[in-house]
Amino acid sequence: MKNNEVALLAALQDKAEGGFFKKYTKFYLSDGKSYVVCGELHGDCRWADGTLIHTSLVVHLYEEEKIVETRNTYYTIGEEVTDSDSVERNRLLSAL
Repeated sequence: MKNNEVALLAALQDKAEGGFFKKYTKFYLSDGKSYVVCGELHGDCRWADGTLIHTSLVVHLYEEEKIVETRNTYYTIGEEVTDSDSVERNRLLSAL
């Protein structure tokens, strides 16, 4: 999905258009279903480029389109860091 399409989705739903998570990981809450995204964010005017942040609860992950929707924001995503790369995953989780 192109950036202008993400902007349109955000505007239609009165949500912010967030930046791009170059690297991200999921942090599951105690219910085992709900999660937030932690990662290195780029291109979002609310944060310095490359800042490690965590989102609010994820409402929907559009895997094919590489888009994460949270309660208030749409983000585009890059590479998911999994448990197999524990050093990088721990770095990203430091945003919590």
